[in-house]
Amino acid sequence: MRALPPGSAEAVALPNPGDYHWRKGGELHLNDPLAIATLQEAARSNSVAAYKEYSKLIQQLNKGSNLRGMLKFKDVTGKISLDEVEPAKEIVKRFCTGAMSYGSISLEAHTTLAIAMNKLEANLILAYIPSVNGRYTDRSVPSGIID
Repeated sequence: MRALPPGSAEAVALPNPGDYHWRKGGELHLNDPLAIATLQEAARSNSVAAYKEYSKLIQQLNKGSNLRGMLKFKDVTGKISLDEVEPAKEIVKRFCTGAMSYGSISLEAHTTLAIAMNKLEANLILAYIPSVNGRYTDRSVPSGIID
């Protein structure tokens, strides 16, 4: 380790454990340099073997960095009858886009979300943008903000 000048910014800086950016010896990240390099190799050379290696690396990293990677499925002996399962048409009504403003997403993304959520009859929470050729319905405009 190199010696830092006493009182310099580097000498008094707090340690960076790599919470947000990959650091050697820091927190585990899915954006590991080896995984990214393997993905780039697979894409550049159209290599199935390199992609399988990338996939294996990501699965290993996923187990230590994401909750979904730590979950395990249990085999169940009893099965649930489809009559006991809520219909998909009712489940999707509880889907929600989250509050996204036109300034944070493109017009295309905004339009696509509005159309999809309207088709699903789901909760649409998109911030108001002026209607373009009358495309937006009252479901895509929060109440009280209409021209």
